[in-house]
Amino acid sequence: MPAAPERRFRPFLCCFLNAAYDSSTGWWKKALKGVILVCAEVPLPVGEKNADLPASRGLHAEAAADPGPEADEAGKRHAGKEGDIMAEEPKKEDLIPLAEASSALASMGRRLALIHLSYARAIMDELGEERGTKVIARAIKDFGAAIGAETREEVLEKGLEATPENFGKGEKYALPSYPGLHDLYESGTKDGTGRARAHGCVIAKVFKEYGEDKLGRLYCYMDAAKYMGYNPRWKLAHTKTVPDGDECCEFVVKETTEEERESFSSEDKEWFWIDK
Repeated sequence: MPAAPERRFRPFLCCFLNAAYDSSTGWWKKALKGVILVCAEVPLPVGEKNADLPASRGLHAEAAADPGPEADEAGKRHAGKEGDIMAEEPKKEDLIPLAEASSALASMGRRLALIHLSYARAIMDELGEERGTKVIARAIKDFGAAIGAETREEVLEKGLEATPENFGKGEKYALPSYPGLHDLYESGTKDGTGRARAHGCVIAKVFKEYGEDKLGRLYCYMDAAKYMGYNPRWKLAHTKTVPDGDECCEFVVKETTEEERESFSSEDKEWFWIDK
């Protein structure tokens, strides 16, 4: 498995994003700002403030506020060595309300959509649709497979088997159950098969807002990739997707065929057809 993206590309990414931001205008400038904000270790360009981000944990292990008049008093409450920045334990009143958490999750979903559109459009414009689609397909497969592999490792460490039922036991890349990425998420059985439906996908809404449903649809293939990265015997296939014009996104877990596993593991073969 290739090295994690942050280890391979972090230095280049930092320089590229900030340089691109300084030279961009209009739509691209807004999109790149979203990319910069999502990358936890990439600083905002000088003079910009991430005012829309709450001072809470999530992207960062620790969050430190700007020094202010309360700094001296805060220092008295922290029993650390000189020069240390210590974080207080969260108080009950510091818990984030559900509505605020859902809003923050929706914001991250929109930014994720802009990351995909920004890179995918740049690749398409530079390489053309045929070559560009191949490059994006490889990136989406690596993205999904990396999530699946990490999830598999977590599940096995807990002494569990890498089955579809245990996929949600991996916590590192698990999505929260509360609203935010979708308006409504439901699950049930159809024709004897378990299915899930997502209504009002925030990511799909961004694709439509920018008139990029076709380009955005390429991102959705990561669902099949993450399951096959978790266990090649299984895939999470779409029976419906909003970017394809459906009223919702519908998913079903299916066993893979030998041909599907061969195509997915190949460096050269097209694999999007697996998502069916």
